Amino acid sequence: MKPYLTLILFMCMLSACEKSSIENIDLPGPSSSNEIVYEDKVCSSCDFVVQESAWQVDGNIEQLRTDGTMGKIKPGDTIGITGSRGGIQFINITGTQENPVVITNCDGTVRLGTTINESKALHFINSKHFVISGAGSTSEKYGMKLIGYFGIEITDYSTDFEIFAVEVLAAGYVGIAARTSPPPYPDCVNADNTRDIFTQKNTRIHHNYVHDTEGEGFYIGGSHWHVLWDEKCPGVYEPELHGVRIHHNILENIGMDGIQVGSASRDVKIYNNTINNFGTRSIGGHMTGFQINPGTTGELYNNVINGGNGFGIFVLGRGDNLIYNNLIIKPSYDGIYTQDRSPTADAGFYIINNTIIEPGKGIGWNSLDTSNNEIVNNIIYKPRIAFIDSDGHNNNYIYENNLEIRTDGHFEFGENYRLLKGATDAIDKGKDVFERYGIEFDIVGNKRPFGSGYDIGAYEYKE
Repeated sequence: MKPYLTLILFMCMLSACEKSSIENIDLPGPSSSNEIVYEDKVCSSCDFVVQESAWQVDGNIEQLRTDGTMGKIKPGDTIGITGSRGGIQFINITGTQENPVVITNCDGTVRLGTTINESKALHFINSKHFVISGAGSTSEKYGMKLIGYFGIEITDYSTDFEIFAVEVLAAGYVGIAARTSPPPYPDCVNADNTRDIFTQKNTRIHHNYVHDTEGEGFYIGGSHWHVLWDEKCPGVYEPELHGVRIHHNILENIGMDGIQVGSASRDVKIYNNTINNFGTRSIGGHMTGFQINPGTTGELYNNVINGGNGFGIFVLGRGDNLIYNNLIIKPSYDGIYTQDRSPTADAGFYIINNTIIEPGKGIGWNSLDTSNNEIVNNIIYKPRIAFIDSDGHNNNYIYENNLEIRTDGHFEFGENYRLLKGATDAIDKGKDVFERYGIEFDIVGNKRPFGSGYDIGAYEYKE
């Protein structure tokens, strides 16, 4: 599926808008250059409107169209949702890459779900090439508001989808979940290996606001890529994700992990997200801002993790994990923690140009099987325990041009921790990381290097 920017003309052709606006989203973290089209979408301009009494929409069954005829949902159709109502299950919704099915709010803001004990506000089963948009009102940044045990759950061989401009008001478990699991035991005995028959492709989740969840904010992909789905079912593994983009989301007051991504083995970028206050329930093993689960590779960059109970970033990936330009503020445990889960040969963790403020440990290293690891150009400010600690394992990493400081005078304190002019031990003192890693910008998009050399930390100094 193409990103939403490529859908602008498509949306305009489909809709009869009273007015429209293009808003450059202003997040309280890294800046955004992505635009979302907002419009005052009227329900009469949609191809279908979900009936007030309907709890399920099945793409294989004819539905009442807004023109009064009956027909099946086809690629390029728009499905409108209006008012305040219980959750909706969508099944067998099938668009195409060029013409996805769009599900959006119409005639104003929509609210789905009633309590955090209700199963799902939105549930998608066996669907592909669809868009969930809350951009159907120019007066509301998040025009689709959800409450339930899950805000959104996307399961059962669903793939190629995009979610944006959605607010999860509260969730009894997960804000947004998107993963397909193999069948449970005993159905998995002699079943086809789910990984062989299905790949979740083109998962795009951006510009959403998720808060006050009892469980994870985002639960994307499975968590057990490296082991059998069930030891009683030989040869059955969780499917992989290819093509993941998670960006410009805000998550606040998250009971467990903020953003968790697993089994994402190809083409993964997670960037420009802000997580405020994670791990509020203090459940061991579920206390991280970002958890990069087994099987996951790719880039994690330009994110802000501001306060939380646990680790800022917990990396269990397969290697080739590039973690850079992140700002991690006062996690109760380590800023970044690494651990092995079946890493790829000759692949490692590359921790570059991060700023970590008052962690337990700056970096906790518990990875023995990765290789070619590099920890370069990071600032670790006033750790309570240690700058870096290997937990008794071999120090199988290169540790260069990091700044370990316990004195003031380096930052603009507050929300961003930009470098001050007096931070002469950070400005132009970093290692060149372009040739090896291709890093040429900082957390707010300033060019690296600015001046005679790379600066240390997430920010490049500019007067």
